Amino acid sequence: MPDQHTSCSCGYNRFGLANDERCPECGQIQISPPPIARMRNAWRDSPSITALISLTFSFITLALSGTLSVGIVVMVGMVANQSGGFGAPIGLILPVYAYLFIVLPAAGITALIAIIPTKGKHWPLAACSLVLVAVSTITPVIVFGVGLLFI
Repeated sequence: MPDQHTSCSCGYNRFGLANDERCPECGQIQISPPPIARMRNAWRDSPSITALISLTFSFITLALSGTLSVGIVVMVGMVANQSGGFGAPIGLILPVYAYLFIVLPAAGITALIAIIPTKGKHWPLAACSLVLVAVSTITPVIVFGVGLLFI
């Protein structure tokens, strides 16, 4: 019985075709592995040391970004529940400084390490690292912008 999650290397969904049957799109028999299997293979395939370091740093940057995002939600909630007064409260300035002086430098260092290949098996994990860095730099900005709408 064919696997329901197999696709040809050209991207055609091979559901309903036998494993040894040629693809009707490109004529190949090759089956591309699912995305999670590609990541597992990249991890097992002895990636470069810079890819491993950048992946580790990207998870650290993501944790810093998540912590900052939670802090932004708490501070925006505190400002929204505060009554009276005028001017910008200090609670809205602190997340900006934390983003500028903690998250952005960590993301920059991680991205710089990710783009330094040391051997051919570098890019699968480095690409994952760069995606995580992009998510960790965008998330606090989105959370802050949405939070400002509630004040």
